[in-house]
Amino acid sequence: MTQLSEVQETLLTQLSTINPFFREIYGVQAIVVMNDGLTVRLHTWKDRKSTNIDITYNAGLDVYQVTGYRIEGSTRVRQLQKFPEVYFDELYDFIQKLQKEA
Repeated sequence: MTQLSEVQETLLTQLSTINPFFREIYGVQAIVVMNDGLTVRLHTWKDRKSTNIDITYNAGLDVYQVTGYRIEGSTRVRQLQKFPEVYFDELYDFIQKLQKEA
């Protein structure tokens, strides 16, 4: 099992601090810790749609890259959108955009 890096732990703590119910609001079923130490994948299920949302921290710019993937069936994955420079206070808005698009 991969342990959370400091970056990943900080991201999840901040999301929970800003909105303690973010997991319920966005239908987060699982949080996957990626091996790069900079990315967290939120596996969501909302409105009968399964979506993966990757949030990757870019330390050089102090921003996040947010990428959404629609899970279609058991083997098809379609990239929705990629937002390369998202500030932390904008994360909720971009997560919501990706779920609406899915």
